[in-house]
Amino acid sequence: MVSYVRTITRRVAHTRNYASNRHLRLIKFYTTERTEKNTCFMFPGQGTQHVGMGKDMFQNIKQARQMLQEADSVLGFSLSRLMFEGPEATLTKTENAQPAILINSLAHFETEVKTSRPEQVQNAACVMGFSLGEYSALTAAGALSVPDAVRLVHHRGKAMQECVVGLETAMVSMFPCSVELAEEIVVEGQKLGACDISNHNSSTQVTISGMKDAVDAAVLYAKSRGVRRCASLQVSCPFHSPLIKGAEDVMRELLETTQINTPRTPVISNVTGQPMSDPNEIRRLLVDQVCGRVVFADSILTAQKMGVTEFIEVGGGKNMSRFVEQTLKANKIQ
Repeated sequence: MVSYVRTITRRVAHTRNYASNRHLRLIKFYTTERTEKNTCFMFPGQGTQHVGMGKDMFQNIKQARQMLQEADSVLGFSLSRLMFEGPEATLTKTENAQPAILINSLAHFETEVKTSRPEQVQNAACVMGFSLGEYSALTAAGALSVPDAVRLVHHRGKAMQECVVGLETAMVSMFPCSVELAEEIVVEGQKLGACDISNHNSSTQVTISGMKDAVDAAVLYAKSRGVRRCASLQVSCPFHSPLIKGAEDVMRELLETTQINTPRTPVISNVTGQPMSDPNEIRRLLVDQVCGRVVFADSILTAQKMGVTEFIEVGGGKNMSRFVEQTLKANKIQ
């Protein structure tokens, strides 16, 4: 089964305006072998929040509005008002941003994707999410209920934030940067404090996190090694870092009492880059994911090996689609 990078590039350019609506981003490529189950739906992580997110959808689509009202009820405060009116600084707080992004993604999936692409949803090869988005993916696949997912990510965000009260932390994405170079870069940062690889986004992009001084030092070294772009992320916590290890215990306790079903569709784990299906395995991996590295590049290649030829990013973002492009170009398709 062989295709080439130029084929991917041409198809990406052709589908740059997404699928049938503005909340989907479509990455599609051809292979010489076709399968019925060839679609992967992807759900975004933190950093995609913004004031006004989903407002038109929630106000005009009854099912979406009911989902948001349910989230408000579960949380005990008006998440909807915060999403629509802000302030931005409060929405960006991890405990608020996580449920906001989750419910926005799931509402798009339920009201737009399922109605415009029912056969692809029914026959999807797999789903996956980026960090927080893994909870959205598990919910879309039927492993979690919407209320439980909202509750879990709110407490997840709150526990993460409490771990770094009074600390000045940072997260920075680096491009172009291999994971091997990133391992060298964080060693430089660790001379000043906590600094680790958080996300292996794609074959050419890596995110690091830790104490701000340490991350700043790592960035200086990265630039000296040819990393052209180092972008600070709009987050209030150093995700997937040992600095938030205390949140693991909180999530372990919450997940032990949460009903988790076997997913209807395979869900690719952030931690292993492989499908997970057993409820106890899902619980364990969600705990490990708190501080564990997100191996999204590996997840993309796993999806491709499962027969995926179409990656659809749900919720209006574009980062994961870019990671797919970068990874499949770098690795070609064998």
